[in-house]
Amino acid sequence: MKKTSPEKPVTRAHVVDPRWSHPVEESDHTWSAPEGYVIVGREHQGGPGGNTRYRYARLMLAGRELTVRDVRWSRPFTEADGVPHVAPNDHVLVGREHIGDGSGTTRHQYARLMAGTMACSVTPGEWSAELTEEWSVYRVPADGVLLGRRCVEGEKIRSRYLPGTVEA
Repeated sequence: MKKTSPEKPVTRAHVVDPRWSHPVEESDHTWSAPEGYVIVGREHQGGPGGNTRYRYARLMLAGRELTVRDVRWSRPFTEADGVPHVAPNDHVLVGREHIGDGSGTTRHQYARLMAGTMACSVTPGEWSAELTEEWSVYRVPADGVLLGRRCVEGEKIRSRYLPGTVEA
């Protein structure tokens, strides 16, 4: 008879040290979280030429800080096309670049998270309710990370955000 080993328990990462970035001009910026941090929220004031701030934090798992690895930029895309733009599987957002108005070009910066030598898994949550861009603040639910955004341009720009959780 074959012996089976019990499944390893899954441990969820916890957000620590959350901070807000300084405001950047939405219509022309490249922003990356400091080394070791991931995006956990976004705030926007004003229209396409308004200011944006990013909320970022470190992640801890079983008393150890997770490391951010394999940081890469997505290909440029038109953000306000209404299509959800999400980090690849088991990756989280760590930066964003936007050039131009609502129909300008955007790139997302994403990364893998590591618990020692083990890659963490990322589980997407539910898309947020729609927020109007003129004045909006989005924070992921407790101990979550940001995985993606869907933006629709019309009379008013509207966004939805995709949170996720990190486990190992």
